[in-house]
Amino acid sequence: MEKQTSHLYYVVQKTGELIRNYFNRFNAEMINVNNCDVKIVIEAYKHGLDNTSGLYTDLTKYPPKKYDDVRARTLAYMRIEDDDAFHRKHSNDKKSHNVKNPNFKTKGATKSETADRFRMSGLKRVNLLVRYLNPLSYHRMIFQVHRKILSSL
Repeated sequence: MEKQTSHLYYVVQKTGELIRNYFNRFNAEMINVNNCDVKIVIEAYKHGLDNTSGLYTDLTKYPPKKYDDVRARTLAYMRIEDDDAFHRKHSNDKKSHNVKNPNFKTKGATKSETADRFRMSGLKRVNLLVRYLNPLSYHRMIFQVHRKILSSL
């Protein structure tokens, strides 16, 4: 069944949902819409955002003309959310770290403890890498991931 652009108004950010997740859901729905009207897409995206978020305020203060502007601003706020999550996660970490040489073995630490400290899952490595990419590189990477997901369906 063909969906109209107005269908995008039903995609809303859930309470506590990250902007990244909302953005991905919105784009997944936008793919299913034929003949998108850019103005309606932008308004639907803004309408679906939590009105207390900084992104909503930003899009309201400075209305974008193109969806690429929305995408760029959203990526900036995603980086802020990622950074906040990173700092919240590591703010409770009371281990001492050698700032000059992070590979330096702390006195009394076993080899496995040192290895565990630097071991991280693939997703964490990707998130750390993505944080330092510019928005265009990040967008290209997301586009490739979406293309692979769509080709596997």
